[in-house]
Amino acid sequence: MILYRRKNIKINFKHLRTTNYIEQIRNIRKKILYTHLPTNLCFYKEDFLSATHHFGIFIDNELVSVLTLIKNFYIYNTKLPSYQLRGMATKTEFQRKNIGKSLLQKSLHFINLRTNTSLVWCNARKNVLNFYSKNEFKKQGSLFYIKNIGLHYTMYFDCRLLKKQY
Repeated sequence: MILYRRKNIKINFKHLRTTNYIEQIRNIRKKILYTHLPTNLCFYKEDFLSATHHFGIFIDNELVSVLTLIKNFYIYNTKLPSYQLRGMATKTEFQRKNIGKSLLQKSLHFINLRTNTSLVWCNARKNVLNFYSKNEFKKQGSLFYIKNIGLHYTMYFDCRLLKKQY
């Protein structure tokens, strides 16, 4: 789906097929999220599960931003169907241009329309809390530490709000 064209630049949102894009997805994860950490951290055991969804933004056919939604229970409410957002990353030169925001919003709408999901949640790094808050994610629980990565908060987005809007 073409999001928009700007100065002859084509910006495209895609639901990615794992087998075709997994190396590119993992390369972006490694470069942005796990720069100085072991490469195995950018490999998620759920990457190839049928319930896992990968999304990306392409600019002129270059994958520049990715995220993964993994079907996973929400620790604060295990009864609601939910997905965990992991591995959201945008190449450095494309950050702060609303590309991540577009990717997140399109992915939330996609998962809301295609599944019976009530919540999308994530373990958000402390330095990106504002990004998620601006995109209507709510913080829950206390600050916690993930080894070698840093301080995090659990945050969630209530997909049932989208159902009311559309």
